[in-house]
Amino acid sequence: GANCIDANRNDVGLVHNTLWFDVVAFRKINAERIGDGGALDLAALNRAADLYRDDFLSGFAIKDAPEFDDWQSREAQTLRTELADLLESLALRQAELGAVEAAIGSARRWSALDPLHEGAHCCLMTLYARAGKRDEALRQYSNCIDILKRELGVPPLETTSQLAEQIRARSGRRSAVERMPVAPRALRTSVSVPQPASPMIGRDADLAMLIELLTGRSDGYFVALEGEAGIGKTRLAVEALRQMQEDGASVLTARSYAGQAGLAYAPFVEAIRGALDEEALLHLRELPAHVRADAARLLPELGADIDQALSREAFSDGPSAQIRLFDAVRQVLMALGTHTNSRLIVFLDDAQWLDDGSTDLLAYLLRRLPDSGIVLLTTWRREDVARGSRLRALLFEAQRASLGTLLLLNRLSSQDVQTLVRVSMGAERAFGRSMPGWARQIADESEGVPFFVVSYVNALRQSPNSSKAEPGGWRMPDTLHGLLQTRLDSAGEVTRQVLQAAAIIGRSFEFELVCNVSGRSPDETASALEIALNRDLIMLGGAPGREQRPIYDFAHDKLRAHAHDELTPARRVLLNARAAAGLRRAATLHPGSDSDARIAARVALHLQQAGNDAEAASYFVQAGDYAWSVFANAEALAHYQAALALAHPEHARLREAIGDLQTLLGQYSDALDTYSAISIDNVSGGARVACKQGELLDRCGDWAAAASRFDYALRTLRPVRGADMLRLRARALTGACRAAHHQGNRMRAVALAKQALSTATRARDLRALALAHNMLGMLARTSAKAPTALKHLEHSLKLAEQLQDPDAQIAALNNLALAQSEGGQMASAVRQIERALALCQAYGDRHREAALRNTLADFLHAIGDHAGSMQQLKVAVGLFAELRAQSDGPQASVWQLTDW
Repeated sequence: GANCIDANRNDVGLVHNTLWFDVVAFRKINAERIGDGGALDLAALNRAADLYRDDFLSGFAIKDAPEFDDWQSREAQTLRTELADLLESLALRQAELGAVEAAIGSARRWSALDPLHEGAHCCLMTLYARAGKRDEALRQYSNCIDILKRELGVPPLETTSQLAEQIRARSGRRSAVERMPVAPRALRTSVSVPQPASPMIGRDADLAMLIELLTGRSDGYFVALEGEAGIGKTRLAVEALRQMQEDGASVLTARSYAGQAGLAYAPFVEAIRGALDEEALLHLRELPAHVRADAARLLPELGADIDQALSREAFSDGPSAQIRLFDAVRQVLMALGTHTNSRLIVFLDDAQWLDDGSTDLLAYLLRRLPDSGIVLLTTWRREDVARGSRLRALLFEAQRASLGTLLLLNRLSSQDVQTLVRVSMGAERAFGRSMPGWARQIADESEGVPFFVVSYVNALRQSPNSSKAEPGGWRMPDTLHGLLQTRLDSAGEVTRQVLQAAAIIGRSFEFELVCNVSGRSPDETASALEIALNRDLIMLGGAPGREQRPIYDFAHDKLRAHAHDELTPARRVLLNARAAAGLRRAATLHPGSDSDARIAARVALHLQQAGNDAEAASYFVQAGDYAWSVFANAEALAHYQAALALAHPEHARLREAIGDLQTLLGQYSDALDTYSAISIDNVSGGARVACKQGELLDRCGDWAAAASRFDYALRTLRPVRGADMLRLRARALTGACRAAHHQGNRMRAVALAKQALSTATRARDLRALALAHNMLGMLARTSAKAPTALKHLEHSLKLAEQLQDPDAQIAALNNLALAQSEGGQMASAVRQIERALALCQAYGDRHREAALRNTLADFLHAIGDHAGSMQQLKVAVGLFAELRAQSDGPQASVWQLTDW
């Protein structure tokens, strides 16, 4: 029922606020466990562990649904990881409270869940030892060795082996065993690497590659993560480091800041100092005194017990002082790695802001990587590390020596963004049915930049009224404003002004136009665009066949919007007027690239923004005429509506065109309202609109109302004078005939069809003749007069093709196919209906497309193509449903349309 199932054409799910979910309950307790720093009571932890009885949707599968399989696999793996974390906490808590047997049970489950996690084996070994089960503890160590050798081909970590030796050595000394820590102590890191608050989506390949680079060599290595601001470099690095920490690696982390370029070596000091606990300091005292004395220049705590003479020598500024300092830092880092018998990773985030001293130290470490065994991981913004910068030179040097790799991060796909939003907001019950809409909008707004996604999700959560509204316009979060402002500020004043002019033009712009709009010289504009390109503010697009006229695009539409919003109102008016003039001039100078009709919409928008409503309305009409000529019906409708809103004088013609387009798009209620609002002071205009109303009502199955409108048109057109009046009368007679036919009044329909043919012949109007023959053929078909029907319909089709009238061709082809199918010519009938369908799709008539697909489904079923029939039927049903959902107007019988 609707209280449980949340479904639409694209998604199906369960309603969160009416059902209980084990996954939601499990994650809620787990989130509380993480949030309270481990103070959650045992009962809650046990409840969460008991909820997890098997993997996510275990035993459930959907045939031929790879996207579902991928999603299910990701969810299952994420939940398994969460369970492992919870079981670890549960085992430690039970051990702390003295419930050793219960802790053993939890640790066994943890180890079985993740048999490659040495921490689980160590925990279980220690608990066995506490319980006096020394043999079980050593057997667990043996199992650990076998599993690691079989699955990974590696021995256990040194800390695991040391734990086994301690258990052997402490055999028989129960009190000592009881005091053993449940898990071995690891190197304290300068910045903790916590379980991230939001899941990582769309980065599986990047994450696997990064972990492989960080672990694939026994000697030192350098990895640089590069991407635009907000792309998720730090997030990816943190996830990789978190996983490596779980596998026993030691991590030192630090971050550079834009305002700290004057603080020499600050990132390295931060990284090392974070690891200097009491145990690490004791270990570092084993370094030679002169090494510690040199290192104490940056870290005084390392030289507390150093002889004063050595200290004075270390702080001298001789020619070798810097080299001694750098080597001392290298030896300290190496010692911290040997202290834990684990791989040491030094992570420098936002390396684009490294001070000169830190860059020199980084260069020193890079050139001595093979001897140190240290892994250096950095992230930097692509736009802030120029081609000739020192960081890029160091990377190239490491790559030439096969000691370094650059990993480029790209934006997430739209599907990945929507998945990320749904997963991040999964616990937000309040959004219910509107969540798919929010996910799609955030995908559009963010353009695949993860920082943008997170900012919008946070804004959505914090807004008190968001859950009550449907997806729509919203204000950009303040976090994004700050990021965009920083990026624009870094480009310089001239570049900012040129980009503001470009923002007026749109997402894409040409050099010549932005030069004219900005008022800058060609040289200044070219230099500004080069700076913007180097800083990834814009991208160079393609201009096929016109290399001399490059096209530029903003790297993100939010950059364009931010640059636009910085302009004062007066400046916007001025720049929009320049843009309109420049576009009109470009159409004259380069007639082969854009016709006036194609650029009319852009000119109209700029004129409107410049306050020139009258001229803007004229250009909107021109844009609408062009769009309709190429069957871009939705665009044409928008242009005509804009012109009408700007008080274009031809309001009656515009309303009629708007009604016609709304009819094609299936917006029947709006079309009827539009036709009714037309103010017409002549007979022909009133009759024409009445015919259009009748044709619309006939589509919807309201045949009595349709007949009434056609009768009104026929009364209005008496007496008939002139070719135009005859043409209109023929149209009204054809419509009245169709309505009578659909009402089942065959005698009246035949009489009206003959009158329509006679009137069309008198008017010498080929279209009216085509429609009249179509009606006579349709009536003959329903009277089982197959030869007569085929004759009329083939003649109708010939006339329609001669006129190149898609509407008349579609009608003739549809009825001809129906007549041929009834005569057993199924192959020919399928071909005719497929021709009609192709024309209808190009023409943009959604309702008749649905009817044609419905008929094609019947034909395919008749010839035994059941799969093809079902495919067409599904599309037809979807189109009919869309028509029903457009409005609350007269659409109750839209699916009854079969012939017309």
